[in-house]
Amino acid sequence: MNFLLVGDEHLFTNWFEVKMELKFGCAVGFGATSCSQQDQGARTIYSLGNRYACLRKAKAKKSCKFSIGRILLRFASMEESLSRTDLDNLLDHKIRAITRLAYDHNPFLHSLFQKAGINPHSDIYGRADLLKAYEKGVRTSAADVQECYADYADQIPTLEVWSSGSTSKPKRVLVSSDGIERAKRGQERLLVAAGVSNGQRILGFPAPPPYATSYAFQCQASLKNLKIRTLVFRLPTITLKIGREEKERIARSYIEMIGEFNPDHVRGGVFALYKFAQFLTSNGFDTSRLSIKSAIFSGDPTTEEERKDIGRLWNAEPFDLYGTTEAGILSYECHAHSGLHVNEGDLFLSAVDPKSGEEVGQNTEGIDLSTCLFEDNELPGTFLINYSHGDHIRMLQDTCPCGNNFKLSSRPRRDFEKRLISGFGFDMKEQRSIMRRGVRKIGKTLRLHHRISKKKTA
Repeated sequence: MNFLLVGDEHLFTNWFEVKMELKFGCAVGFGATSCSQQDQGARTIYSLGNRYACLRKAKAKKSCKFSIGRILLRFASMEESLSRTDLDNLLDHKIRAITRLAYDHNPFLHSLFQKAGINPHSDIYGRADLLKAYEKGVRTSAADVQECYADYADQIPTLEVWSSGSTSKPKRVLVSSDGIERAKRGQERLLVAAGVSNGQRILGFPAPPPYATSYAFQCQASLKNLKIRTLVFRLPTITLKIGREEKERIARSYIEMIGEFNPDHVRGGVFALYKFAQFLTSNGFDTSRLSIKSAIFSGDPTTEEERKDIGRLWNAEPFDLYGTTEAGILSYECHAHSGLHVNEGDLFLSAVDPKSGEEVGQNTEGIDLSTCLFEDNELPGTFLINYSHGDHIRMLQDTCPCGNNFKLSSRPRRDFEKRLISGFGFDMKEQRSIMRRGVRKIGKTLRLHHRISKKKTA
């Protein structure tokens, strides 16, 4: 089948379920969340040592100025409504927990801490200590991902998720069942920020399993509070070199399915959204008929021109996402479009100077530095502590008109936005621009680019 219709009763594709059943005897970690929407409003917001704050207790004491229903509709998680002080305390608490867990259960990170003369049980109490550890050499890169697997990973259910390898060597990441829950929390925050509400429909273009975008769509499909229905198309199907009659037949069937599905939102990589919109338009289908509210895209860093083009092609409000295979969702955009909200419920993100290793100030560009965080009772399959993707980001202001208290960051910029094609560097943004405008004879463009490059160096 060229499409997948994911309903309330079919939360995951057979690939995930069969893989889990063959390896562990059961499909662990893919079910719905254990608490209902009503109970979720009363769950613990955060815990710091012996300090607990529950929404129901606060409401009983009449110290709560908002209702459970309003919070659930406005934000996907309670953490997004916490004060800056409470968020910082929560980050410090989770940093202590994850660094100590990594020290005890990951030989590679244990040796890094030891070489730096740091024992997380006594030396790391929060964000400042973690950044000092980075300056002393406790840092990981893409080459170290395979070394960051937990020593207990062969004893718990894990999935292998792969990066596409479009900008670097493909990476394999082990995701535990708790890591799936972490990913689902990030997906819910992203979707709610983009205006997705309960019961709505999303038209999506993920890569096939086991790549990361397919994994993200599986997590999206399992969100109990949103109950999203997703119609998925595989992009290679529309790019095959087939006869004109066959291509027209496929186009008619696709258009018919999309019309019946009537999506509220569209989601996919930048190139996929361009390519499919062009495919529909070239076959006489006006995308403005769909009444799509938002276009959620991710993949390679985008320019403002590309954002406007996607919004125009789908007649929808564009929403950006900064996500990677290793760390999941790092940041996401809201309706205020003031920047990207850092996923602080499950991530500590900062910008550091690539030479000194020190944290840079607000609105100053630096290299991204990420630490994936988990809840107290969760076990990650892969530890990412002081991990850098090599992307350039700026940390922006702490407040946003939307009311979400997660910090804001800029869209990432990458140094390796060039690929070697025919022996010389070719800008990926320029490549996307060529593909977007439907230029087929790329060889001629490459030769022209090569002559211009030679003149500049002469």
